Amino acid sequence: VKNKINNLIAKQELPATAKNLIITTPRTSCIYFLPKIHKPNNPGRPIVSACSCPTELISSYLDKVMAPIVKTLPSYIKDSQHALEIFRSSSETLLRLAELVLTLNCFSFGGNYYKQTNGVAMGT
Repeated sequence: VKNKINNLIAKQELPATAKNLIITTPRTSCIYFLPKIHKPNNPGRPIVSACSCPTELISSYLDKVMAPIVKTLPSYIKDSQHALEIFRSSSETLLRLAELVLTLNCFSFGGNYYKQTNGVAMGT
């Protein structure tokens, strides 16, 4: 990451101040789990902590630069209330769409493909 940032600065694609995007003592992101206390047997919700990871400051920079742009896109939806205002669909239509998301949620892990049959994935 350090080399890439320095190369972009050397090519004048980023200002010299972009050196501030380099984490001086980076660490590998780690995963931990928070219990879902409202579920039977308290399964864990995976959380990846990216504090001090090599791309943490770059991610923050991108968010700051791109957030105003993203909000102007016609596809931008702020939250579920905003979605309801935009779609003005009947509740039956929204239920059908939600059913698609909840029943057709597939993902890959370790080279294998899975269909989630219980709960809802974060980011879905």
